Amino acid sequence: MKIRAMKQKSLIILFLMLPIWATGLTTTSGEDKQAQDTLYLDFKASVEMMEAQNQMIESARLMQQKANLEKKAAAGMYFPSIGASATYSVMSDPLELDLTPVRDAITPLYETLSQFGTFEPAAYSSTIKAGLSEGLQQIQNGEWVKEIQKDQFGMADINVNWPLYAGGRIRLANKAAKIAIQESDHEYEHTWSQQHVELVQRYYGLQLIRQVADLRKEVMDGMAQHLSDANKMKENGMMAEAERLHAEVAFAEAKREYKKALKDVELMETALRNTLATNQRIIPVSKLFIVSSIKDRQFYIEEALANNPQLKLLNAKKNLADLGIKKERAAFLPNVALMGTKEIYEHDLSEYVPDWFIGVGLQINLFDGMSKFRKVSAAKIQKQRVVTIEEKARQDIVTLVTKVHQELQKAMEEYQSTETSLKFAEEYYRVRNKAFREGFASSTEVVDARLNLFKVKTERLKAMYNYDLAWASLLAITGSSDQFMAAQ
Repeated sequence: MKIRAMKQKSLIILFLMLPIWATGLTTTSGEDKQAQDTLYLDFKASVEMMEAQNQMIESARLMQQKANLEKKAAAGMYFPSIGASATYSVMSDPLELDLTPVRDAITPLYETLSQFGTFEPAAYSSTIKAGLSEGLQQIQNGEWVKEIQKDQFGMADINVNWPLYAGGRIRLANKAAKIAIQESDHEYEHTWSQQHVELVQRYYGLQLIRQVADLRKEVMDGMAQHLSDANKMKENGMMAEAERLHAEVAFAEAKREYKKALKDVELMETALRNTLATNQRIIPVSKLFIVSSIKDRQFYIEEALANNPQLKLLNAKKNLADLGIKKERAAFLPNVALMGTKEIYEHDLSEYVPDWFIGVGLQINLFDGMSKFRKVSAAKIQKQRVVTIEEKARQDIVTLVTKVHQELQKAMEEYQSTETSLKFAEEYYRVRNKAFREGFASSTEVVDARLNLFKVKTERLKAMYNYDLAWASLLAITGSSDQFMAAQ
């Protein structure tokens, strides 16, 4: 009985442990799944992912495809257009040709000549009169109302229209389509540069915030150890309760800041996933960096004025405006086209309608209420508008390059200034912490030293991040975003 009771007890314990084991298995499986869904991306891989999946870049790529197709469509204007048409018509009355007035006009002549006419030689006079009488009979019995077309009829035909001359409008349309391709290319370049800056901001922003969170964790762990030391010193009578409470408050504050930092990491990671168009968790592996040297401001200004995607886009729009003026002037010239039609089917169609015809047509507008003149003037104003925008854009780019270049130098100076500060902060914290454990420093001094060390390390990371973001922005302005990865 005792052995049986022990077996039952063992079974009960086993049954109670099953949920715990199942929970452990589920957790392990969940961790494995999370690890599989996590992307460890260096910056180069993130750029490739952005190019493949980012919606804004995909939209710009579709605009390029659209422009190329429209260029091919414009080339079709040089060729003839061939179409088919079919009609079925019903008229109120059939179409007739009434020749009774002709009959009425010639009948008296035949009647008179057949009865009273005298013809030479006399021997043939009777024969001629007999012929006239017969002709009169035929006139009277003839069909003098002829139906040319029935009141219901149908037909199908093939039509050809080939513009031979359009005042240069076809050529201008093809040039405009070619410039539109250039526009789409510059728009893609601009979009790519902007998304690249956004990627730098969010990728390295996540790297910054993750490292700041790690520093917050170090501060929290340091404050936990400091609180433990304070509790032991309080128990040994080496510290007042107020000092111990100060250490406890510092630990609580560090714990709260760490949790806050984790939320910042989650938010920035969500932003990065949006840029990369993915739902997977992302961990950046490329570190923040500093480029050893940069060129002077004037170099970047010249590069920006020559290669900035927006300036290229405005230049393409200016070329389009030039074509717009020529297009409106071409409206004063005539259109000449070759035309033709071939009948392929008819139903009760008049036999007098030809089976086919071909010809050349000319059309010119002689007066349209001065509309063409005003359109030419409007096209000139459009060009002036684009030129004005371009001049302002060039000035803005010079200002922007100056601003970003100064931000780059400022970030470099801040980074360099933290080198000495970091050494001092690390040594000061070590000395204060050691003094506290020996009873020669207060809790406040240790906390302040630890927070100062965190502050210096954070400022150093932020200086690197600000440098990377300014560097990416400067390269985007100069149309050289591809050089960013080469600098890492």
